[in-house]
Amino acid sequence: MTPQSGQITIEFLGSGQYFLRAFLKEYEFEPNSKMIEVKEASSVNLKVIGHRVAFSCYGSVTSLNGEPESNIALEAKGLGDCQQLIESATSDDEGKFRMRGLEPSCEYELRLETKTGIEADDQIERAVPPLTLLKPDGKDIHDVHIIVFRKQSNFDIGGNVVTDHQFVNTLKVTVFNENDLGSAIHTVALGASSFFHLPPLPMNGQKYVLRLESSLSKSNYKYKTQEASFIAEGVYQHITFEFNPEKRNLDQDFSQGSYFALPFIIALIVIGVNHSKVLPFLKQLQESIQKRKPSPVRTDSREIIDDARQKKKTKPRKT
Repeated sequence: MTPQSGQITIEFLGSGQYFLRAFLKEYEFEPNSKMIEVKEASSVNLKVIGHRVAFSCYGSVTSLNGEPESNIALEAKGLGDCQQLIESATSDDEGKFRMRGLEPSCEYELRLETKTGIEADDQIERAVPPLTLLKPDGKDIHDVHIIVFRKQSNFDIGGNVVTDHQFVNTLKVTVFNENDLGSAIHTVALGASSFFHLPPLPMNGQKYVLRLESSLSKSNYKYKTQEASFIAEGVYQHITFEFNPEKRNLDQDFSQGSYFALPFIIALIVIGVNHSKVLPFLKQLQESIQKRKPSPVRTDSREIIDDARQKKKTKPRKT
């Protein structure tokens, strides 16, 4: 390949005949080919003149956010009398491409290359614009920009909670697979915003459950845990919850419970005021209970033997 100067030297050729041909896409050369005879210890100088007969299209391929897309196959298909002409190119690591060989008298449609079988790229869904009209008209075409969209493999889930701002930082949302409600897949705390967005889920058509929970104490607030179900189909699902906790009336709860304790409280007050009269009565009651207890049965074996001997001594004799 010739350098930028256009000059090239082929060295160490033995004597004999050689066939020389110049080739570069978009150019025609004079002479197109030539037979050269090289003699021993001699050199041959040959001048080849090139004429440009076709042109190029320069452009770039990016994603929607501007990141370069590499290895994107493009094709330029001729229109009208040039429909038999097809040129192809592939974007490099920087997303740039050069479509060579566009004839000046033809018009072309630039689009994603159509491939079938194992060569097909099933990750690219579409391009914007889908078609770009190219008219070389004797010069190169520059600054053609194509945006490609890859097929979505993830499902995004987000939403918001309608509630008073004071409760937002107590809330969190958790997503579960419907078949395994005991294992959370993702959990996100709302923080300062009433909007939330969870990490993506696989677009697998399965059913999931989104649960809204709060850290508010249920002894102080009355509320229910809320749930919503969805299927991971499409691209995005937005879910809105409403959270309206009710503050419990602690005074009322206390008054209801105090009805049961009121008799005991009154009894304690009466005992405290009349302790000088109540204490003797309680002492007398304790003594009477102790008197009613049955006498203990003697179980000492020695006492039982002595009683038996005493009875034997006092037994009268027969006359």
